[in-house]
Amino acid sequence: MTSEEHTPKERVRWLEQWSPETAEAFCEAALEYGVTLDYSPESLREVERLIRENFTDRRGRVKKKWRNLSGAIGAYVTEVILRNLGGRWDWEPEFEVAGVRLPSGTFTAPLAKSRKRLEEGEGDDFVSYYYVLADSESDRAQSPE
Repeated sequence: MTSEEHTPKERVRWLEQWSPETAEAFCEAALEYGVTLDYSPESLREVERLIRENFTDRRGRVKKKWRNLSGAIGAYVTEVILRNLGGRWDWEPEFEVAGVRLPSGTFTAPLAKSRKRLEEGEGDDFVSYYYVLADSESDRAQSPE
């Protein structure tokens, strides 16, 4: 599917189906490496360990042959966010990208985050990413409007 072929609404609908299926496939693949994933925020530490121990080179960068995993990992991270923080797939017209619209209205793009993490290394880890979003949602929920 290319962006020229589908409207943003169609892309979002497709991602709504693709994401949970792909995340589940990633969970099954992780089992082959002895890693059990349960969609909890804490499981993102296991995702980081899986990447670090199995897919990186001596310098800590993900080997190019494994970078195509970014979609599957991004789907898993998306599902962790949706299941624990809420939200829904949405389209952000300003950036012309699909991602997650959190209950507060904050938009985030876990698929892009996953690609960046695999290309740029641990400085863009999923654990910090999740907890920054969680803290932001918590702060917005507690502040009066």
